[in-house]
Amino acid sequence: MQAKGFVRRRLRWTFPGRFTWMAGAVFAQVLLGSCVHKSVTSTPLNCDGVEIIRSGEPQRPFKKVEKLHAHLEETFFVKPRFADLVDDLKRQACERGADAIYGIDERSWTLNETGAFHLTAIAIKYTDLARAPTPSTAEVNAGAAAFAKERPAEPSAESLRGLSSVGKSQLLNITLPTYHGLIIANSKYRYLRSLDTPPNDARELSTLLVMKYGFRKDRVKVLLDATRSDIAKELARLRGQLSQDDSLLIYYAGHGRIDTVTERGYWLPVDAETSNEANWFSNDDITNYLKGMQARHVLIISDSCYSGTLVRSGDMSPTRVGSEDEWIRRMLTKRARTALTSGGLEPVRDRGGGQYSVFAKALIDVLSENSQARDMESLFQDVKRRVVLNAEQTPNYADIRLAGHDFGDFVLVPR
Repeated sequence: MQAKGFVRRRLRWTFPGRFTWMAGAVFAQVLLGSCVHKSVTSTPLNCDGVEIIRSGEPQRPFKKVEKLHAHLEETFFVKPRFADLVDDLKRQACERGADAIYGIDERSWTLNETGAFHLTAIAIKYTDLARAPTPSTAEVNAGAAAFAKERPAEPSAESLRGLSSVGKSQLLNITLPTYHGLIIANSKYRYLRSLDTPPNDARELSTLLVMKYGFRKDRVKVLLDATRSDIAKELARLRGQLSQDDSLLIYYAGHGRIDTVTERGYWLPVDAETSNEANWFSNDDITNYLKGMQARHVLIISDSCYSGTLVRSGDMSPTRVGSEDEWIRRMLTKRARTALTSGGLEPVRDRGGGQYSVFAKALIDVLSENSQARDMESLFQDVKRRVVLNAEQTPNYADIRLAGHDFGDFVLVPR
């Protein structure tokens, strides 16, 4: 855009008047438009083998190579076509040695009366290629056995032992998101009664996520006795760093409050005061951070009094269609903003589970005993059953209001 403006200014300076402006515009459009158009339409012939997956996930095992971008602006002589942009993405993928592109994200907008079009996609390389380039007759005769050994090894029975059919299918065919965790445990309050179990809950849950569910240790942040500022800074960091390929689990254990007039719920950081709301962390604060995050799935697990104010009324309990494998795939592709709460509009028990809260004990036990890929809605049913048998509180699981939920769900897959 800067080059276009520069050309027009030079021509107006040399030949003032309407004719000069039109001549400058035509010259710039021809110069810039033809260059841009040429850059996105010259797909090399040897790139014909690059597959274009226009919808859904690839049906073969793969690894991501790079995120690709193609951009084209409408000119006086050149009318952009999205097919040109797709060809450019295909060329870029070919240059990077990719086998296919998928996840094409089509966007268009108008800027200063000039149509601008932009496409992004992900270049991938298949990981199940069983054939090398065709060898000569002599090579076949001399090294057939060695050539056969180059095939990727099938997962052994030992590696699949203990996994359900869903777990096996996901291990082989589904690319899982990158998992992140934020664990907040408040116990030593400055102005409120201290709590006993949150540190134990946090340590056990974070260890379980890392050891059993594949969360990398450096991607699980544990905040003990967090102030309002601590929580806000960490949520802001995650908002800026996470992408649509990420899934985030946020766990909060600590005091909670409800404003009986507005029916708004709050987390109470360790610097919160009973008579001063300045350091309270409201549901609206949480929702605003979640709405701005690019992560595809965000799950909040809240073990505090009145935590049910975070979600809309009622359980999610969607009608499950298709096989379990198909359901898991669908949940992974859809955006999710959900919360699992230890109770509704009621106080909850800090104890009752030994060294853990009654809710945390149920959650930890269910996750420890799980042996297959499961969405949180199904895990919730097991947690709820255990809690109601041991306490006068009823957990809830639903989407978070006004946070951008799109009927997906958080999925956990044990190693």
